[in-house]
Amino acid sequence: MSKINKASCDCGAVSFEIRLDAPNVGICHCASCQKISSAFYASVTYKGEIEFNGNDYINTYNSSAWATRSFCKQCGSNLFYKLKETPEYHISAALFDDKSNFTLKTQMFTDIKPDYIVLNANTENMTRQECFDKWG
Repeated sequence: MSKINKASCDCGAVSFEIRLDAPNVGICHCASCQKISSAFYASVTYKGEIEFNGNDYINTYNSSAWATRSFCKQCGSNLFYKLKETPEYHISAALFDDKSNFTLKTQMFTDIKPDYIVLNANTENMTRQECFDKWG
């Protein structure tokens, strides 16, 4: 049975609770994720709607033709990447209070990952082309 996972931004202005059945972490090395994080974006996927506390502190912008990104207006914490056509959130893994059951499963855009980032986890690795082939 999945447990309730509590999460919040750094300042606490935005918070939420969701049930995660499989808290698998994906890491994205695309150029946009590098810019918003200064390294890579680590996230867990959640399909469904989320009831956020502190909606007034959430700023959202179009980061591509198919997705938006959101962050806290007060502290700047990355909150989530959301596909426009589906209720699928890629929530920053760092927001969760308890990450003890999270597992790194996938790395995306590995062919454009900066050489100074070395992750030794045994993951599924996908190049830019493999990501585009899979998700368009």
